[in-house]
Amino acid sequence: MRTMMICLAVLLCLAPVGYAGWQYEVRSEMSMPGTGQAMTSRSRGYSDGTRFRFDAIESDNPMQPSGSYVLSTDGGATLYMVNPAEKTYTKLDMAALAGMGKQVSGMMSQMGAQMQIQDHKIEKILEEKGPVIAGFPTRHYKFRTRYTMAMNMFGFSSKTTTITEQDFYTAAGLEGIGMDVWMKKAEIITGNSELDALVKAEMKKVSGTPLKTITVTTTNSDQGGDRVSRMLFEVTQLKKARPAASLFALPQGYREVSMMPQPGQHGRPPAGHPGSAHGQPGQMPDLQKLMKQFQR
Repeated sequence: MRTMMICLAVLLCLAPVGYAGWQYEVRSEMSMPGTGQAMTSRSRGYSDGTRFRFDAIESDNPMQPSGSYVLSTDGGATLYMVNPAEKTYTKLDMAALAGMGKQVSGMMSQMGAQMQIQDHKIEKILEEKGPVIAGFPTRHYKFRTRYTMAMNMFGFSSKTTTITEQDFYTAAGLEGIGMDVWMKKAEIITGNSELDALVKAEMKKVSGTPLKTITVTTTNSDQGGDRVSRMLFEVTQLKKARPAASLFALPQGYREVSMMPQPGQHGRPPAGHPGSAHGQPGQMPDLQKLMKQFQR
């Protein structure tokens, strides 16, 4: 789930009068621990007010293969992942996705697991003038977040320390270009209300629109060594444009599919499948119901 969210995880006032939207290109790189490989992509984005679209031109990301695109008409609250090759789309409710961490925490508690976040700390370690990116001057911010998660379940105890360093290169006066959902000032969600509140408070100190972000996460468990992941998102081109309204319309005749179909199945899951609440595709599964099935 973390990888999926990351994959989903990239998307300025000197413009000619009369242009209401933007067009931009983004490059991204993502390396995950244990894979030894990095996924790269080059994408083109269009935005007009609360509407935006993000096309994968070249992509190694299995969640968004080349030729597919993501669109939204409500500022990113709801995303549609569209696959023209299969004539399908998947609807994602971002608020529901963000709430899955709490469901997992509650589910673990029902199973008797004890989890505690210790030694948490977030600090801003740098603020300075940044480089010019896509023709715009930037401000560089760097944050470091650290916490240790201790877990005891069925007599088994473990501790994992996570350190995340985030670099943001932001430009002023560029609101409304539709990239916050991809390159937002990421708020790490740990499930610990105190730490999450601290992270949110620090992120509010970052001003401007991110044109480049770098996130490096290192985890160290008492059951093994360090594991490092790295994510890079950078705007390489940015200009005013007048995107056609048709770019932001969901194609007619496309079939909606769940984000979590059963193994070996393609397309719409059957009624009652955990990946489709009440048999409806595109909705997030109820993890508590899912756990009850496993406990039977």
